[in-house]
Amino acid sequence: MATETEHAPSRLHLLSLPYDIRHLIYEHLFPQDPQLYIHAQDAGFASITPNFPIPTSIFRINQVLGHEASEYFYNRYLFNIIGTKHDCLIAYKPFMMTLKKYSRDAVRMDAFGNGRQSQTMCISLQAGQSKLAVLRSRRRGVPMPDEEIQTEMLKVEKEAAARKASLPLRFASCISKTLLGCLGPQYGHTLFSQERMSIVVLAISSILVLFLALQLGPKFIAAY
Repeated sequence: MATETEHAPSRLHLLSLPYDIRHLIYEHLFPQDPQLYIHAQDAGFASITPNFPIPTSIFRINQVLGHEASEYFYNRYLFNIIGTKHDCLIAYKPFMMTLKKYSRDAVRMDAFGNGRQSQTMCISLQAGQSKLAVLRSRRRGVPMPDEEIQTEMLKVEKEAAARKASLPLRFASCISKTLLGCLGPQYGHTLFSQERMSIVVLAISSILVLFLALQLGPKFIAAY
């Protein structure tokens, strides 16, 4: 007599299907458009258009299936990263590294602007040149020469350096606000107990030591 487990149907895994069937599944899961517009914002991505839900969970099912689905996805589209010049030039780098990881061919990059006075741009990325016809059919933006891209990149790097240089001032401002919150309206009279004040001073000292280590550590290492 056959047992229940003998009659129970075996679980069908997606990898057990022929690749052609899996390819049809990917076509159904991902957008049909030949290009995607990715909105860059604050060194990340805010949204993707067309407004089609991309099932990113398929990339994490397992290593084999995730790699196969990623190869399909990143070789399938012309990716247009749009936004301000600052946001695009920061956000495209990690995306380009991912694209290179799964690309079957060299990654092509094209940049488009709206004039030197405009603060917006578009960076188009594709694996190989399969979407070159789509790229050439675009009617928005003017191709940016390499010199202009380098100029904008230098601006972004200078802004990043300026933010890094302003860290001491921000630390000083944070510490000042903390001390002002601990001190009363009269000089030296604390609103907190002596024990709490000691904890605050210890915390501030720890922050200063950590900051100095981060700032001066690499210089001492380089010197030796």
